[in-house]
Amino acid sequence: MMNIRRNNVVITISLLVQMCFSSSVYSAPPQGNEHAKAQVAFERGQYRQAVVHYQRLLRDDPDQAAYRAQLAKSYELNNHLDLAEQHASEALASDRKNVEALMIMGRLSARQEDWQSSKDYFERAVRADNKKSLAWAGLGQALISLGDRDGAEAASAEYMKLVRGDIR
Repeated sequence: MMNIRRNNVVITISLLVQMCFSSSVYSAPPQGNEHAKAQVAFERGQYRQAVVHYQRLLRDDPDQAAYRAQLAKSYELNNHLDLAEQHASEALASDRKNVEALMIMGRLSARQEDWQSSKDYFERAVRADNKKSLAWAGLGQALISLGDRDGAEAASAEYMKLVRGDIR
């Protein structure tokens, strides 16, 4: 009886391990799938490698705003802020409502303490996608820095609804 129970535990553990390694989170991207490689590198915090993959993708499709915004975000997280700003601006030139690019520009403006520009970018981001909690958080930060306490509280309330899952 003890042997059967132990075998069941071993089989269960083996199945769990196989599930983990076969899931999309842990599996390696297929060879030649540059987008998947870029995403995996980004998710693993390998921002330099993500930059390389997004640059390759943009060579094939230079007007793809989503790739350009991800390239900008990779540069931002790798602390190359001038390149982040350049690519976020280019993404916005292709797609004025690209939420990722708007949020990057909002964060970069906040770093420079240009709170009015930061507010403008984050307002555009929440208008484009009002379910982006970090856009609401950035807007709240910009508003409080500009002295708009009521606006900041409203943005903070939206942020809290989203992170709690109270989306209605």
